[in-house]
Amino acid sequence: MSLVRDMEFYAIKHAVQVWEHYLKGRTFELNTMHKSLQTVLRSTDHNDRIQRWINFLAQYDFTIKYIPGETNHADGLSHLQLDYVRYFGANFPLGETGEFQKKYEQDVFYKKVISILQGLLKCPKELRN
Repeated sequence: MSLVRDMEFYAIKHAVQVWEHYLKGRTFELNTMHKSLQTVLRSTDHNDRIQRWINFLAQYDFTIKYIPGETNHADGLSHLQLDYVRYFGANFPLGETGEFQKKYEQDVFYKKVISILQGLLKCPKELRN
């Protein structure tokens, strides 16, 4: 596999890992602008790392759909001009992590979520797997 394809395949594996609590037991479609990823699951010539990722993904029911880059609007952020990204980052500072934590702790919804994650509140049935 090429380095770019490895990175794109890792992105798929990582995204599925992050969202697995929503994806387990469901059929879903993965969209990619890398056509070669459609065949990666059927191929057998992989290094050990890619094979581990394929084994991990085998527990999910999904298809990989190729969407050409020019029509893949969700991929627009990865095509931003670097100058624009620098401008955006320079003019909209995100602040320190502590600021975000304070805001989450003050928010009514997230205050409850944080309490559930810390084990202070019981998780509602509708949120359990």
